[in-house]
Amino acid sequence: MESRPILEAIDISVRFGGVVAVDGVSLTIAPGQIYCIVGPNGAGKSTFFNVLTGTVRPSTGRILIDGREFAGRPVHAFARSGVARKFQAPSVFPTLTVGDNLRVAQRDRQDERAIAEILTLLGMAELAGIEASTLGHGQRQWLEIGMALATKPRLLLLDEPTAGMGPDETQRTVSLIRRISESAAVIVIEHDMEFVRSLAVHTMVLHQGRLISQGSFEDVAEDEFVRDVYLGRR
Repeated sequence: MESRPILEAIDISVRFGGVVAVDGVSLTIAPGQIYCIVGPNGAGKSTFFNVLTGTVRPSTGRILIDGREFAGRPVHAFARSGVARKFQAPSVFPTLTVGDNLRVAQRDRQDERAIAEILTLLGMAELAGIEASTLGHGQRQWLEIGMALATKPRLLLLDEPTAGMGPDETQRTVSLIRRISESAAVIVIEHDMEFVRSLAVHTMVLHQGRLISQGSFEDVAEDEFVRDVYLGRR
């Protein structure tokens, strides 16, 4: 039996004045699923993420979490329902230790066991006591993912988690996301096509605010229109 969806975005459109940033995009994600969203700059990917986290109210369409309407509700309502987001640029607290960054993210809870589990998941247990300012770029990206995990989300949105990473760090991030999906659904915006290929999950392609293709990475990579507007031709 299929799991009940955590989140359903139904025919979402967002207009800013005369500009249509998102145009009739739908998505349904259940526990344990991983989706990738790709497309050229200006395709509406981040705006769509803003809708899914309550930062932007859709002009039309519905957002259901556990079957309940959330469109128009404040950001904290989305967060309390189990939706967490990592933004494009890492925004850790550089003067705090790695462990204390996770403690801050927990807010009022002090769950040292959960922190230890996140550090192990990130492969950063031995770095718990060092200042975040000393971390490399990839490690900061992982720490911010850990800070999102500290809120115990059921749905994690990752905006370009491998930006600036080398090949080895990117592959570690693939493995990390797969492990995260054991406890939370994940939606990833990414431009690194080798990352998307390695992750090998359902992939959605946006262009000028519209969904132009979706399916396996192989399916969308073979789509003639996707090649023309985004991937290019070899």
